[in-house]
Amino acid sequence: MNQSQPRAERACFATLLLLLLPLTLSAQEVILHLRNGDRLAGRIVIEDTNRVVLATSWIKELPVPLAAIAQREIISSIVILKNDFRMGEGSSGTF
Repeated sequence: MNQSQPRAERACFATLLLLLLPLTLSAQEVILHLRNGDRLAGRIVIEDTNRVVLATSWIKELPVPLAAIAQREIISSIVILKNDFRMGEGSSGTF
C-alpha cells in the first residue's frame, strides 16, 4: 500500500468535514436571550460577524444583531421510541 494514499484519504475526509461544518452550525435550534430581557426561539439559518438570522414559526428570516444577544441556549431535541411512546421537544408523557 502506498503511504500517500492514507494521507490523501485523511485530507479528503478533513475537507469534507470543513465543508459540512457550516451546515450543521447553521441548523442549530436555539433560544436567544436578548439584553432587553426578551427571548427568541428558532433555528439559526445565517450567522456572520455582525448578526444571527433566525427562522421561526412566524417569520422566515429574523435578523438579530450580535450586540443585542446576551446569551444563547441550544435546544436539544431527543426522540425516544419504545412501545409507541414518543418523547421529544414539546411533548409530555409518563413513564
